[in-house]
Amino acid sequence: MHEKDYWSLELVGISLVIVLIAGLLVALVAHAEAATLTKTKLSLLSPQKAVKAGQAAVLKGVLTDTNDQVIAYKPVIIKSRALKESKKKVKGKTVVVKKWVRKTVGKAVTDSHGDFQIKFKQNRKTYYRAHFMGDTDYQAANSALVKINIKKVTIIKKTKVIVY
Repeated sequence: MHEKDYWSLELVGISLVIVLIAGLLVALVAHAEAATLTKTKLSLLSPQKAVKAGQAAVLKGVLTDTNDQVIAYKPVIIKSRALKESKKKVKGKTVVVKKWVRKTVGKAVTDSHGDFQIKFKQNRKTYYRAHFMGDTDYQAANSALVKINIKKVTIIKKTKVIVY
């Protein structure tokens, strides 16, 4: 091997070691920053256990750190999961197909007490969860699931009775 080729390979090897060390340092710094984020808790509840279809439902919650200190003015996302039924023809027969449908119900911002609230219309039994995505000071948090049912409504028809 020529001396020139040897030094070229040596420089390439040294460059690779430097790149690997730099990558490890970046990973260590990122890990150290994540470890310094304050842990959070997110609660979610509904004052109503059930609503009539199409009626307004309410979800409330609080964002705090693990020492129960409120976290103010932070965005919270409320997502839902509901079982949707539809009819489908399979080999000439109509079958009911059930599918979980997920969507974002809304967004809220915590107030000075860490509280948030959202109102929306509900049409079927649905499960809800609140999400705080975290930021440069706080870790992300998810609430427990909250279920709101639909009240069964009995319709009574009025009829005229004629007695002779």
